[in-house]
Amino acid sequence: MALIRSSRASSVLNRFHGAKAIVYVEGERDEAFWSHFGESYGIRPKSAGSKSACLEHAQKLIETNERFLVAVDSDYDDFSSSKIDDPRVIYTYGYSIENLVCSCKAIARYLNLKGGGVRIRESEVKEVASRWFEQIKNLIYIDVFMHISKQGKKGPFAREHLQVFCETGLSDVEIKKIENGMLRALNKADFLKWKNEVKLTKHHVKGKFVLCLVNQMATRVFGQKKSSNDDLFAGMAALFPTQIQSKGHNIFRKQTVEALKRVVIPSAGGKKKG
Repeated sequence: MALIRSSRASSVLNRFHGAKAIVYVEGERDEAFWSHFGESYGIRPKSAGSKSACLEHAQKLIETNERFLVAVDSDYDDFSSSKIDDPRVIYTYGYSIENLVCSCKAIARYLNLKGGGVRIRESEVKEVASRWFEQIKNLIYIDVFMHISKQGKKGPFAREHLQVFCETGLSDVEIKKIENGMLRALNKADFLKWKNEVKLTKHHVKGKFVLCLVNQMATRVFGQKKSSNDDLFAGMAALFPTQIQSKGHNIFRKQTVEALKRVVIPSAGGKKKG
């Protein structure tokens, strides 16, 4: 029989870790990120094992008003209006934690630290990222639409398609082939109507595809050796706390500060926020 930690136990767990607060996160990469980022705020991460498990903790947090935090990936929740509206539940700016750490600044800095002889400027990374986003933008629209309309089918960033991108690069031919195949499975009129009503940015690229793109950039554009996705993520997560931040990073930091205020200095009367 599995042991479920009570919300009261979660509320005081920080004392055992010498931290201001415990934050429940989805998995190992999130835990690694928060070990770096949360240290300066006195926040200690604890893996819940999945997003759904984190959301269970979030529900307990709202019901009991206990003193801990929850951090989850935004995924496509912005488009399905399914985010929990409570400052103690911290969402990533962009699709996932991978999007957050893989800023153009971080990519340039990581690749320069990794080495290759030629210094890589942030502006070069931005130029490549912008060009590639335009190539795959329609695939992202398709993926979001399939998700929110509950198509029940594999999207354009399913494992087999990612494998094609990682092996062949961002081939226009392959992108168009996958795009056309996806469109045949959709109600095209509904899709186009919806597409005209929303706006996507490069931050909505799926996290696992972001790491694929960084490796493509390293090997095909800048002539470096391929890294494992775990090494890429760990390298940029370690750099995150020391960077001069972008808009997304600053928003995430402000969310974290506000969340910490709510658990370290509770509001008068312990009023619950629904």
